[in-house]
Amino acid sequence: MPNSLLPPNATPLERAFELSAADRLEAIDLPLDRLKDPRTCPAELLPFLAWEWNTSRWEADWSEAEKRDVVADAIRIARIKGSRACVEEVMARHDALAYLVEWWEEQPRGEPGTFTVFLPLDAAGGVRATPDFARAIIEDVIRHKPLSAHFIFAYRLPLAARIGAVAAVRATLFGRLDMAMLDDRSRDWDNFLTTEIGEPLETEDGALLEIA
Repeated sequence: MPNSLLPPNATPLERAFELSAADRLEAIDLPLDRLKDPRTCPAELLPFLAWEWNTSRWEADWSEAEKRDVVADAIRIARIKGSRACVEEVMARHDALAYLVEWWEEQPRGEPGTFTVFLPLDAAGGVRATPDFARAIIEDVIRHKPLSAHFIFAYRLPLAARIGAVAAVRATLFGRLDMAMLDDRSRDWDNFLTTEIGEPLETEDGALLEIA
């Protein structure tokens, strides 16, 4: 195969991917350094750059600016992935009030190697109380936590009740959320670009990105 950068023993899948990428790049008159820069890469190629840089989260309905920011931050996040600081940072992107408590901070102490993610709710509920919002936080925590650590997601709802005229007490309700993982075998997912937890990458119009 002329003009190929692949070695002679490259697999058919690797050669097909090279051809697919070449077809997309032929119409783009930009130097390689600008194609690899999330600030100057054409918007339609951002999903491929996100996949190449192992961006841990990708949403097709993000604005172009949000997508560029996520790709630009991918290397820094990868360097701290697996740390508490990384988990807390990605949680804060969803909700500044979300927080975690590690097993040794609990009273009484929890099971070693575990932690709990708390999401405070108010009486009105709102978007925080929706399954999609909770699912997004849970999946981000899964992507960025230490592999050996296990966690529980819990809603926390403070309630205030007056006692007499001057005293007050506060109670806390915890809502545990059980996430059922579904094994979707309706497609051959090996043929699609996916995140590290198996979610397919999508284009602006919602189409799945195929490898070849």
